[in-house]
Amino acid sequence: MTNWVVRIGDTKHFFNSNTSVWGFNSRNKYFIENVKRNDKLFFVGRNTQCKIVAFAIFDSIKYRTNITPTNIDYNWIFHNPDDNGRWKNSKWDVEMHYNNYFDLRSITTINLISNIITQNANGIMPRSIVDQSTFNFDYVSIFIENYKICSFLQEIRNL
Repeated sequence: MTNWVVRIGDTKHFFNSNTSVWGFNSRNKYFIENVKRNDKLFFVGRNTQCKIVAFAIFDSIKYRTNITPTNIDYNWIFHNPDDNGRWKNSKWDVEMHYNNYFDLRSITTINLISNIITQNANGIMPRSIVDQSTFNFDYVSIFIENYKICSFLQEIRNL
């Protein structure tokens, strides 16, 4: 499984979304051509030292058409229509579908700041940058699995 770091801009659209879908631009050709089902997705916000704010497992890619859900359908509505076209479907012409989503914003017990430096403001980070990083992405994945197990056991105990 490959680790992918996905920039989600100011994070407002991402955390306001009502489905496990994220839109991005088809200029991210390397991702489109190389991502595989069950690859790990680490979502980071802009201007955060590449702090990981969410995690998911990649499922599939779908190209957006005039019959796919709109940005409004996905609740990606934080920018005005005159906001340099960022809200229009033509900017985000590909959908990344994922599962096993986990919101990491409230987690403080582990270091989630990857300190990856890149000029790429949004989109999927190039593999060369992620592969050269010393950040331990596997540790985050293991933490999430253990967190889910502990939460499940705690729920059972409370029944």
